[in-house]
Amino acid sequence: MYTQMYRNGTFTDNVTFLAGAGAGPKGGHRGKGGPKGGPKDGPKGGPKGPGKRRKGPKKILKYGEKRKREYSWARDVRLMARVIGALKGLLSDDEEEEEAPVPPVIEEAPEEVLDKELHVKEVALNINVNTIAHKTDKYERTKFRSSPEEGVLRPELVVRRGKEFNIKVTFNDEYNCDLHDLEFTFTLGKNPSPMNGTLVSCYMDETGKKSDDSAEWSVRIMDTVGKDLYVGITPPCDCMIGEWNMFIVTISKMKEGEVGLQYEHEEDITVLLNPWCKDDAVYMENQSLLDEYILNDYGAVYCGNWRQIGCRPWFFAQFEDGILEICLHLIRKACGGKIKRTMSDPVKLSRYISQIVNNCDDGGALVGNWSGNYEGGKSPTHWVGSERILRQYYRSDGEPVCFGQCWVFSAVVVTVCRAIGLPCRSVTNFASAHDTDKSMTIDSVYEECEDGSLNHLPELSSDSVWNFHVWNEVWTARCDLEPGFDGWQVIDATPQEMSDGLFVCGPSPLAAIKKGLIGIGYDTAFIMAEVNSDKIRYKYDRQTEEYTKISVERDSVGRNISTKIPDGKPFNDNLSWMAFKLREDLTDCYKFKEGSDEERKAVMTANLASKDPRNIVDNPEKDVEITLVDNDHKMVGEDFEVEILVKNVCKEKEPRTVSVLQCDIEMKSYQGHSVSKVKHVVEKDIALKPDEEKSVKIKVEGKEYVDSLIEQAAMGIDVAAIVKETRRIAIKSDDFRLRRPDLELSVPDKIKKDIPFNVTVSLKNTMPKDLTGVEIDFDGVKGEGEFEVGTIKANSEWKGEFQIAVKRSGQHQISASLDSKELKDITGCICMNIDK
Repeated sequence: MYTQMYRNGTFTDNVTFLAGAGAGPKGGHRGKGGPKGGPKDGPKGGPKGPGKRRKGPKKILKYGEKRKREYSWARDVRLMARVIGALKGLLSDDEEEEEAPVPPVIEEAPEEVLDKELHVKEVALNINVNTIAHKTDKYERTKFRSSPEEGVLRPELVVRRGKEFNIKVTFNDEYNCDLHDLEFTFTLGKNPSPMNGTLVSCYMDETGKKSDDSAEWSVRIMDTVGKDLYVGITPPCDCMIGEWNMFIVTISKMKEGEVGLQYEHEEDITVLLNPWCKDDAVYMENQSLLDEYILNDYGAVYCGNWRQIGCRPWFFAQFEDGILEICLHLIRKACGGKIKRTMSDPVKLSRYISQIVNNCDDGGALVGNWSGNYEGGKSPTHWVGSERILRQYYRSDGEPVCFGQCWVFSAVVVTVCRAIGLPCRSVTNFASAHDTDKSMTIDSVYEECEDGSLNHLPELSSDSVWNFHVWNEVWTARCDLEPGFDGWQVIDATPQEMSDGLFVCGPSPLAAIKKGLIGIGYDTAFIMAEVNSDKIRYKYDRQTEEYTKISVERDSVGRNISTKIPDGKPFNDNLSWMAFKLREDLTDCYKFKEGSDEERKAVMTANLASKDPRNIVDNPEKDVEITLVDNDHKMVGEDFEVEILVKNVCKEKEPRTVSVLQCDIEMKSYQGHSVSKVKHVVEKDIALKPDEEKSVKIKVEGKEYVDSLIEQAAMGIDVAAIVKETRRIAIKSDDFRLRRPDLELSVPDKIKKDIPFNVTVSLKNTMPKDLTGVEIDFDGVKGEGEFEVGTIKANSEWKGEFQIAVKRSGQHQISASLDSKELKDITGCICMNIDK
């Protein structure tokens, strides 16, 4: 046993370094089972040596090439300095310490020693072979590439834990097992320590057998050819993810305890999660799904409303050069700049990602903004890819990027998760509830005015229903929970409500959400309310301060929960309207069929366990019923008509009179908040015979709303009816959106990698006014891809040509987004094949 500490590229004498058996801490998880074969047995041990080893040398002589690139912790300091400020102790290890014996002396190896002693001359990481075997060959960092700051960069090795990779070690002379030992040391972070698993040392197994224990680091000899030694290295299945450094110490058996020659490899070895490994917590039995949830860097995020489903194309870019480095930095930043054992646990990793993609607590990647004023940044509708967001974050030394909303947060989460090997998909919940008081119901309050009309009182309840909300699901075993909750887990990076003092949400098991078990997992109550809460309306009497229940709606929340089908291909479907071809409906995964006994039992279970339960059993009788006739497919700028059907449904089969029927048509944000009123109409004294139904039609002209259009072109209709005979109230609300035109893209038949070509973009402006300040942005292209267009005339067809280039070959998708002062969120995409 000997002690040493890795600082500034060498070992020093501050922290104990255990050679051989017992080098690692107890911690992490392993076992059998989990989601279709993943771990589930809980913590049973961390990295350790492969058995009893002899005493290490008294002196370490270091040598070898100097590193060409900065260490990850040095990059963290640079990226965190601006946002966090003082860095005293930021990257130090505050884990438990161990008693340190006398360390070896660390010195530079004299040339005369290297001339006569066996030592490593170079190490070949066999990057091409290893990355194909580990399914990491799509990462740009595994290839030669260029950097404006650093010039030509050599390939780096990216592997997945729990799977062996092989290297070739070349010595100055032939290696002889009888005369020499090789000790391999792997370190993570600035201050590695055996106690937290960031410093692991193990001797090479000379028998050539693979280790039976998947929860330990193992190194074995595979072959010897002259001065070349072929070695197989396996990181444990619960290895902490990150950029590991590798040292090889050559020790003479003939001079035991005297000297060891330490070689540091000049490049990191990046270790990721491994959903292809049965012993990894993220193992996914249906391996074809990983073509989508890990390997697909193109996709789409669904938006709109539950009847009019559209989507935004997205370039996740998890394999682009530098993106993996940024993703790993963000995770370390969520850990306060420290390397923690929990960086091996996908449950905790997913929670860190949910925390750090937003900037609310710790200078994360994205600033949320729902105000409509985006001065000082980009509108959330501007983005159609994660690469530009993360690169801007990196170039600004960790300054959060302005601005994002739920679909942007979700898309960036996909990038970070897929980059580190955590299966992930973006999920959109339409008619998504936001329960602010933890009652598991969505409450709205009204008062009756002197003129007989109804007035909504949002100050008495801040609950709301969003047109849509986008979050994520990640796939992992839940070793922290009882059996039955492995598989898909919900996480949400959009800052809404605090959890454990932070704006973080999840992971929450879908199995718990569906059954209403809101005490299982993280933030399950909040997510359950989003997809399956009852909507209760009350009438408030100011004089008596009493609340009277008006109605309970049991099926209006959580509709058409959507994600892209897992085909592993770029998205190629309709965008702004009726994007159904490539949509997978997940509603049945979140709740039982609406109105079924199982669904009602789940809602009641959650309600009774809530902090402020409501009476959701009783539902007042109705005299009249209101139906809003769908009037979809209207293009923005066109006139449209709202039709309201009012029907007498009283049980007594008696005539009824609607003394006041009021209809408010408003511009609404997609979170369900009223922004501006378009039209207010009141009809009085509508007589209805038993079972009779009457229609009221309201025409809205384009000129009445175009000046108040907001993002998503979302509008809401609120209708209230007061019955003269009984003073009972009927209320009906609905949201709809006007169809925005799509961008149409066309490209030449033959396109070559890195060679500029023209992309033609066309748009039909259906607005009765010019679009001004028009900008178009391309993602998935080489360079910035942003262009100023100027003005597009009213009621006209526009066409423009833009020169771009693509930096990869094969199947590729380009996404485009067009914004103007008058109309935002116009998107388009095109798929193509790029020649080398």
